[in-house]
Amino acid sequence: MKRIGTFIMVLIVSSSLVYAQNETVDYKELNNSLLLRFDTIAIKSRSNRTITGSIVAGLGAISVAAGAFVALSPSSNPDEARMLGIGLMAGGGVLVGLSIPIFLIPSYQEQKVKTAEAYKPESEFERYKYLDKTIEDLAASCRMRRLLAAGILTGVGVGNFLWGSPLAGTVLVCGGLVPLFIESPAETEYKQYAQSERITERPED
Repeated sequence: MKRIGTFIMVLIVSSSLVYAQNETVDYKELNNSLLLRFDTIAIKSRSNRTITGSIVAGLGAISVAAGAFVALSPSSNPDEARMLGIGLMAGGGVLVGLSIPIFLIPSYQEQKVKTAEAYKPESEFERYKYLDKTIEDLAASCRMRRLLAAGILTGVGVGNFLWGSPLAGTVLVCGGLVPLFIESPAETEYKQYAQSERITERPED
C-alpha cells in the first residue's frame, strides 16, 4: 500500500510540475516570436525565388540575343551558323519560359509558412506545439532537399565533365556547390530559434 501511495504522490507532483510549467511559460509571446521567424522565412524565400527567376530569365535573354547575333552575322558556313543561332535562341526561349513559374508559384517554404500561420487553435499552448514542430520539420525537409539538389547537380556535372562538355560540367558542379554550403532560410531561422528561444523539452501531446 505504501508503494501505491508513493506512486500516486509522484504522479500528482509530476502533473503539478507540468501544469506549472505550462502556466508560467508565456506561450503567446513564444508564438509571436515564432510567427516572426516564419515571416522572415517567407520573405527570404520570396526574395531568393525572385533572384533565381531573374537569373534564369536573364540567361535566357542573353542566349536569345547571342543566337540572333550568330544566326544573322556573316559566316564562312552560313548554314552551320544559322543552326547554332537557332539552337541558342530556342534554349534561351526555354529558359525565359522556365522563369515564369518561378516568378508566379510560391516556393515550398512559402507554402508551408502560409499553412502554419493559418493554424489558430483556441489554446496558445497547442499553437506553440504545432509551430514548434512545423519549423523543425520544415528545416529538416529543406536540408534534405538542398543536399539532394546538390548531389544531383554535382553528379550530372561530373558526368558532363568526363563524357560530354567540360565547360557545362564545370558550371553544373559549381552550381551544385551552392546548395551544398548555403543553408535555406528555414534552416537558418530554426537554428537561431533552437539556440535562443526553444523550450529545452518540447511539450508532447
